[in-house]
Amino acid sequence: MILAATFTALGFIGWLVGMLLEMPGVAMLGAILVVGVGGMVMSDGLQVRDGQIERNVSADETEIEYTYSDFQPMDRWPVGELWLIFGGILTLRSLSGVSES
Repeated sequence: MILAATFTALGFIGWLVGMLLEMPGVAMLGAILVVGVGGMVMSDGLQVRDGQIERNVSADETEIEYTYSDFQPMDRWPVGELWLIFGGILTLRSLSGVSES
């Protein structure tokens, strides 16, 4: 989840910088990054690490396995689809910046 939020923030910042500096190519790259994260979330979902299991393999070796749970902010709230729509809006806004130039 942290990786998805980081890439979304980077994409949005790239889009914002591109729009403010009137560089539609940079804005488009940022929007595409947000769309890509939305597609990833839609296909795989979001998971949050919620614990770990430690197993003693030998006297001096311990194996750690992390456990994850699915992240759902609300019941039946389509996080991936909303992410894609947000990225699509950014993409369309970037394209309108190109046509105005």
